[in-house]
Amino acid sequence: MSFLIDNKKNFVKYPQKTKWLFFLRSLNLKNSFSNLILLN
Repeated sequence: MSFLIDNKKNFVKYPQKTKWLFFLRSLNLKNSFSNLILLN
């Protein structure tokens, strides 16, 4: 969860970029989570 803290730090400097990165990361987390479910 450390990336959440990093995002808060960078959010002021690069709002759009961090929003996009955060979105991509959450998508990756969801995908890996669903992959785990499919594998099980």
